Amino acid sequence: MARLQALGIAYIGITGGEPLLRKDVGEIIRSVDDRSIVILSTNGKALSRKRALALKQAGLFSLAVSLDSADPDTHNRSRGDRDAFESALEAIRISAQAGLYTMVHAVVLKKELSREHLFKLFKLVKREGAHEVRIHEPVPCGGVLHAGNGDGVFYSEQDHRRLFRIQFAANRKLTRFPKVSSLPYTEHPTKFGCCAGVLHSYITSSGDFCPCDFVPVSFGNVLKENVTDLYDRMNHAMGVPRKGCWGIRIAPSLRGKELPLDPSETLGLCRSEATREYPRFFKDLQTSRNGEHKLPHVKEERQELEYMVCPECSSSLSTTPGNRSE
Repeated sequence: MARLQALGIAYIGITGGEPLLRKDVGEIIRSVDDRSIVILSTNGKALSRKRALALKQAGLFSLAVSLDSADPDTHNRSRGDRDAFESALEAIRISAQAGLYTMVHAVVLKKELSREHLFKLFKLVKREGAHEVRIHEPVPCGGVLHAGNGDGVFYSEQDHRRLFRIQFAANRKLTRFPKVSSLPYTEHPTKFGCCAGVLHSYITSSGDFCPCDFVPVSFGNVLKENVTDLYDRMNHAMGVPRKGCWGIRIAPSLRGKELPLDPSETLGLCRSEATREYPRFFKDLQTSRNGEHKLPHVKEERQELEYMVCPECSSSLSTTPGNRSE
């Protein structure tokens, strides 16, 4: 942890698997000082009131509970557990009552990508005390990696636009709903893009150093090499943020291979996927003078707003570096 924080890590996410199955998770959190915040992702089954308070005392800032739908059967079926829905709701209540910033991570299927379904979810978790809902789209990892072209599973650009409209509408109702954010919006080419391997990294439970939770390619192992060297190697190979999720982009190259890819294959993949096409935010930084940001032309910005705001009118560690720059 000390080496990670020396890199300038802004937040450290503890995920899994299920991190609450580790008896030492409190000690892990306690090892992080106040230079970083800690977020723990869980399905909620192993969370008790006593444990939530202990995690809060250890220094945990936020608990993120997985809940994909307001419909119990849908969530239970997707998780393969008939008690998953009730466990998640109880964990949300416990987390909020313990004084933790409480998030809901929802992997929303295309068939549930509607105002009706999502507003039901937002109302439900608001009632239980959630502060934020973060929406994730299905990505090709794990068993889903082998789902062919992903018809009916992965989002199209039209699906993204539908999600953004719902997100913006929900955030105009903050007295009724939690704050709503989504990874597809943040990673859109007109925003920040995908920062896997540039501003984000992931360490598996076996020590493999990867660009992201959903990108099973390894740049080496933290149990064998210094994490600073691994980060520099990854950052140099990845280059710049990508226009959209890199995991989705490289999925065809990963199918049928043993994962995570070993470092030599990973570096070869990075070379073959090299790009200099910056997402909007980083493109603006590159075109500014002397580090001073120059605002885009008003007409260009207005066109983007029409597209983004009103489209119909036109245990493992996940780490994000903060003040470190390359």
